[in-house]
Amino acid sequence: MTITWKTLNYLSLLVLVNGTSVCEPKTTLNIGVISNGSGIVKTDIICNFTYNVTINWHYIDTTEVFQIHKSVEIMDSDETVDVILLFDYAPTTLEIKGLYETKNKELIKWGERLETPVPNTSTANEPTNLCGDEYIPDLMFGDPYCKMDLNYSVYNGAGPGDPLKKSVTMAAPKALSSFVKHLQWKTVLLLHNNQTELEASHTMEHLSDNGVMFAVFNVDHVTDLYELLHMAYQQTVPKTHTLNIVVLCPFICARKLLRTANQFDSVISRRKTLMRQFSRWLVAVYGHSVGVSRALQACANDLDNVAILAVPEIIGDMTDFRDIMVNIILDEYRSEISGTNIGTTHKENLIAMLKQEASTWSPVSKCQGFYIDTLIWTDKGRQFSSAGFMDLSGNTVIKADIFPNTKYGYNKRQFLVATLPYPPFVWRKELNGTTYYEGFCIDLLDQLAHTLNFTYTITEPADQAWGGWLDKEKGLFNGLVGMLQREEVDLTVGPLSQQAEREKAIDFSYPFFYEYTTVLFKKPDPNARKWRTLVDPFKWQVLLCIIIALPCVTTITFLMEKYNPYYYELAHAQERDRNGGLHTWHNAFWYMYGALLCQGGVHLPDSHAGRTIVSSWWLFCIVVVGIYSGNLIAFLTVTKESPPFTTLEELVKLKGTYKWGTLGGTHWENLFTSSHTEPYKSIGDGLREFNRTDPTILHPSAEFHVQRVLVDEHYAWIGDQVFTEITVANRCELMDIKQKFMPLRLAIGLVNDSPNSQIISKQMMQIHEGGLLQIWKRRWWPKANFCAKQITTEENPIAIADVQSAFYVCVIGIFIGTVAFVMEICIDKYRKCKEKTPRTPNLPKNVTCAVLTVTSNSRRETHIGESTERNGSMYNNHVNNGTLS
Repeated sequence: MTITWKTLNYLSLLVLVNGTSVCEPKTTLNIGVISNGSGIVKTDIICNFTYNVTINWHYIDTTEVFQIHKSVEIMDSDETVDVILLFDYAPTTLEIKGLYETKNKELIKWGERLETPVPNTSTANEPTNLCGDEYIPDLMFGDPYCKMDLNYSVYNGAGPGDPLKKSVTMAAPKALSSFVKHLQWKTVLLLHNNQTELEASHTMEHLSDNGVMFAVFNVDHVTDLYELLHMAYQQTVPKTHTLNIVVLCPFICARKLLRTANQFDSVISRRKTLMRQFSRWLVAVYGHSVGVSRALQACANDLDNVAILAVPEIIGDMTDFRDIMVNIILDEYRSEISGTNIGTTHKENLIAMLKQEASTWSPVSKCQGFYIDTLIWTDKGRQFSSAGFMDLSGNTVIKADIFPNTKYGYNKRQFLVATLPYPPFVWRKELNGTTYYEGFCIDLLDQLAHTLNFTYTITEPADQAWGGWLDKEKGLFNGLVGMLQREEVDLTVGPLSQQAEREKAIDFSYPFFYEYTTVLFKKPDPNARKWRTLVDPFKWQVLLCIIIALPCVTTITFLMEKYNPYYYELAHAQERDRNGGLHTWHNAFWYMYGALLCQGGVHLPDSHAGRTIVSSWWLFCIVVVGIYSGNLIAFLTVTKESPPFTTLEELVKLKGTYKWGTLGGTHWENLFTSSHTEPYKSIGDGLREFNRTDPTILHPSAEFHVQRVLVDEHYAWIGDQVFTEITVANRCELMDIKQKFMPLRLAIGLVNDSPNSQIISKQMMQIHEGGLLQIWKRRWWPKANFCAKQITTEENPIAIADVQSAFYVCVIGIFIGTVAFVMEICIDKYRKCKEKTPRTPNLPKNVTCAVLTVTSNSRRETHIGESTERNGSMYNNHVNNGTLS
């Protein structure tokens, strides 16, 4: 029988004919092997190229300490033996001091755990500081994956499989498919390399039998692993939020894959993915078992869900060991041809490689099963915990969750959160020199951290801005929005409003609060209008109508009383004259004016027309006076707050009197200054105009604007409704307009295209539906949304300032009366001066003649009445027939 061995660069490296080696040996190596057996000795010779290796098998009872000691002494003293190999032994004998000590030869314990770093075997393209370069030695016998006693009765009555002495590599595909079925995976990404082609083929068969869809990639044929993982992530995670990956690779391949996935989120995708959270890694590491989980832990420390199944080759007889030596000789021959081994002999190199191979295998007769360990989060950090095991036939027993971290959200991952103080959403306080935050948004953040299982650190933007334009042409923002845009923080928590322009730079979660914008200003001084108390009960339109109605009704009454035919009769005319009728304008005016004051004259007109007009006027006066009296009492009892404006339109009209401002670097500044709709455009024009001479109108602090409103009653601040209501409730000298405009949606800000957006938004909706937002609102909002003094009942006596207008009217009346009195004196003196002048024969000029002619059918009579005013007396002379009597 002839067997030909082929490699990539060598042909017919080893030819064995009928068990006899054909070679020209230049280097010889004699190995003395101590193994468990029946006390016989066998010799095996391997002759390959220029190497001749003789293996002397000494089979003894390795449980007998004396036989071990005797065999070691014999081989140590045998000059033909170059190295001693302890192939199969009882682990307890390792604790016996001096049992394996040699004087002349080196003794290699097959399966011994090395405490020295394993030389780096990375390729030329890989960095030398890879994770997993060093192995952590086992402090007790038994590989962490080696289960020496399969007590199936403990695990749901599972039965043992047929133990395989030679190899368990083909059992791993069966075990992996069993784990996939247990996890209920529907899709799988299967990764392997050239060395595990056969195992991958068997795995695909098992997956197909279980109805699992899979995509297979040979990583040795993949030029860019990051691109492969990114493609798989984009195709699966947005739909299912999971990426299931099965790896069948030797240690070096597994290390490379885990390291790539570990760096994927932070380095490759720049926080645009959650590979560490959404991916599930089921890794079978072939040909390597000693400390492999702990060696790979550093490679996967940021991945939440990693389970490792180590699949070592088990050497159990001469044939297996002989194959190992053939591979060692082949490797040494390659090194000899390439000239890499310089300064050492071939024998030394063969012994060194034999020692390295010895550290990768476990004793054959002890391992009956191998653990599958999962990487979990603990208080002490990441640690592996056993979730089950696989026996030598591929049967599996699962006793715990393979991926328990899927239940715990972000698994205590730390987020960097940015915020700004803005009561009641965020308060910044200090206690013993330590700054802490509280408020509505901090309660929301704590709830998210508790539910999604993450921690956070709070920071603030250096410019203390919210998110205004830093460079509008380039689309750059400042403040909180700028920090997210530059990916300096993970998220922002605070009253940050959603805006179309911001949506282009960052992401927003589901809104947690809805509110409006309003205007805050200082109440006018109530005493400044107390002088108007008598006119304030009526609006100026009502007062104007009353003022116009008085002379109009007076004139109408005067004309009707003077020219009414009713007074053509002498008796009626005399009666009207005797009672002081309304046929003179001034009498009619004083009568109507007195009626307004409920003090009209006692004489009523005798004519029906006059009485009708007067009664109507009196009814009008009763209604007006009643309303006026009631309002006047109310005005004196309750202080009337008459705001200077109630809408934005009215504020714009007061531009010469009022200034207004808002928070700089916020959506208010962006919207007002860019709006083309009134009155927003006029407000924005005013902001730009005021900002040229007074930059403080765009100060980023709300407290600054409140203080300015307090000291300047002609300054108005445009801000959100919540902060304004709280400010008005605490400061009764302030008020806001009732008009609500520019609705706001407050939400958590995240990095643009952040994978956390959907997770946080989903949790936000659950919080909203659970009523927690209302509970937090009742905790942090004031108990009432109006000034506390408004509901206080007090007995306030009327002060002089309240009735000062009455004193003003009294003083004005006294002044006008005095002026009238002086004028009457002057007129009287003027008349007396006129009486002293000579009179003409004709009738005196101060005599007024009135001729009344009455014509009747019986007679015609002319009556001339002459009235002359003498020191307040009235003289009447009657003239008949035109003669003065």
